[in-house]
Amino acid sequence: VWRRRPFSQKSPTNKPPGTIGAELLRTEIPFCSKCMTKGISCGILGKNVKAWMEDIFVKIGRIFGFLGVLVIILLAFVIIWNANIIGVAAGSLEKNAREEQNIANDWEMAQAINDRLCAMLFYDVETRDCVYSIYLKKEGTSYGYFFNQGGRDAYISESVRGMVYDDIGIALLSMNADKVSKIEVDDGVEKKTIEIDPTKPFVVVIPVNSGEITMYDSLGNVVTLYDTYR
Repeated sequence: VWRRRPFSQKSPTNKPPGTIGAELLRTEIPFCSKCMTKGISCGILGKNVKAWMEDIFVKIGRIFGFLGVLVIILLAFVIIWNANIIGVAAGSLEKNAREEQNIANDWEMAQAINDRLCAMLFYDVETRDCVYSIYLKKEGTSYGYFFNQGGRDAYISESVRGMVYDDIGIALLSMNADKVSKIEVDDGVEKKTIEIDPTKPFVVVIPVNSGEITMYDSLGNVVTLYDTYR
C-alpha cells in the first residue's frame, strides 16, 4: 500500500524540505533567453553554447591568421634589408652621411646630385678640414642611394679631385684652393659652361661621356684636374 510521506518527515538527503531546490537556484546555470528558464536540459541553450564556442574558435583563427601575416611581412623586410635593396632617400643623404661618418653638424656642405650619383663635401670654414661622401644608385630593383666611398682626400684640399664612375657619372670635388671660377664641358658638338664661385668649395656632377672637361681660375689660367676611375 502506498502512503504519502508526511511533510514533516526529512528527505533521504537529511536536508530540510526545499533546501535542494534553493541550492539549485543558487547554482550558476546559463540562462536561456528562448524559453526564459534556467537549466541545461533546454535544447535551445545547447545550441547557443555551441554557437558561442564556434564564434570563439573563429576569432582565435583570425588572430593566428593575423600573426602569420605579420611574421611573413617581418621576414620579407629582413630579407630585403639584408639584400641591400633599400637605400637612402635623396632627402636624407646629408643626415645619413653625417651620422655614418661622424661629421659635425656645424660643418658646411656642398652637394651635387643626379638620378644615379650624389657627391657631398663637408668642411669646416675656419680650419678648412674636409670630408667627402659619394652615394650611388644600384641598377635593377632597388630604392634610394647607397654609400660608395668617403673620407679625407689631399687632392680635394689642395686642388680638384675628379672621380669617374663608369656608366654612372663624374664627380668633381674641391675646397677650391685654386680659385676655380668656371668649368667647360665640350663634347665636340656643344660646349657647356658651369659657373663656380671662386671663393667657396664646390661639388659638380657631370654625366659620363660628356666630353673634355677644362677648368679655369679667376685669372683665366687652366687648373689641373686629378681624376680617378672607380
